[in-house]
Order: sequence, then C-alpha cells, then structure tokens
Amino acid sequence: MNALAPLTDSETVLKDLRDTYLFDGRETGQLQAREVEITLGRLAAPKGVAGAARPLNQIHAEVAKAFGQDRTVWVALRDARERAVAIQTLVSERAGTRGSFDVKPLVQCLDSLLEVCEGALGSSTTPAGAGTASGDISGVSQQDGTALLLRSDIRTRDEAVRALDLVCDFLERHEPSNPAPLFIRRAQRLMTKTFVEIVKDLIPDSLANLEKLAGLEKEKK
Repeated sequence: MNALAPLTDSETVLKDLRDTYLFDGRETGQLQAREVEITLGRLAAPKGVAGAARPLNQIHAEVAKAFGQDRTVWVALRDARERAVAIQTLVSERAGTRGSFDVKPLVQCLDSLLEVCEGALGSSTTPAGAGTASGDISGVSQQDGTALLLRSDIRTRDEAVRALDLVCDFLERHEPSNPAPLFIRRAQRLMTKTFVEIVKDLIPDSLANLEKLAGLEKEKK
C-alpha cells in the first residue's frame, strides 16, 4: 500500500499532474493542467495570482488547435484515468473500504482535463486508440447510454448486462471509492449461471446439502 501512497498525496503525483503542460509550443501556446481546474472552479487559484482563471472558450479554442490532428495526449489522459480507477477497484476489492486509499482527487483532475478535451473536440468523438469501459449498447455509444435507457425498456439479458456496465462506469467515473461496482460485477457474472452454480458461488458450504436434497449426488454416482 505504501507504494501506492503517492497516488493519493496532493504533494506528489497530483501536484506533478497539475504542474504538467497539456501543450507548450510557439503555435499552440501553453496550457497547464492546473489552469483547467481553476477555470472550471474545481481548484482555488494561488494566493496573490490575479487572472489565474482563463476564459473557458479560450481554452477550448487552444485545445482544438493543439489536439485537432494529434490526439495522443487525449488518449493518454483516458488511459491514465482508466488505470487509476482500476487500481482503486482492486484495492477496494482486496482491502475493503476500511482503508484510507482514495484516488478520487486524482480522477477528478483527470476528469477536468478530459472535459475540456471533449468540449473542444466533441464529446461524441472517441480518440483513436482509446477504449471504453462498457462498449456500445445496441449501436448507441457509451456517452448516449442514458438516452438508450430512456428510449426503451431493457428487453434481453445482454441489454441488462450492458446496462449494469453503464451503472458501473458511472460510479467508477464519478465515485471511484464506491464499492458498489464490485457487487454489480459479481451480479453480472451470476446472471449466466444455473441455480446450482449460483449457490456454489455464493454459499459453497451449502452445496453438499443442496445436491443431496435434489438427488444430484445419485446422478454423479
């Protein structure tokens, strides 16, 4: 756990991220990650620094110019966010919710950077090389998942599983320390199992009694 501590420390990884320039060039100008959070009202401006918050439309224009052709940084931001959430999920699964490990500040910073990228380049556009957590649902992209659920009822088991994927993705994106996705993922796995397999998964100690009651022991013999 000590090896992961820098991910939650505001003076190490998070500080380095905020000090990073998304781009820095003669043609594109400069944009520091910290400036994005300040502009979005998610980080206080440094004391004594006037005009730290830049107009959002100006940031969008600069991002569009910098990443219009090369979206490597956007892909890297998405990848970093997915990895941070995966680490949080793994730690929660192994150590429970009692620990103090929480990457939410780091994820929120990455979300702010992704938000300005999507605002500048289009939220429906997925940069080449970037994956999605839950994929498409009946031809509707992840960003439009809510519209799908409002448009029609869930009609098949596959749609139900994918809807649960959307729920997990939302929680992992906005509440990375919430343990609910762990249980939802388990429920997804159980949906494809038989009753006996479910009992074996949930209460393995009761499997012998169930098999005896159902006469399954005789069938095995």
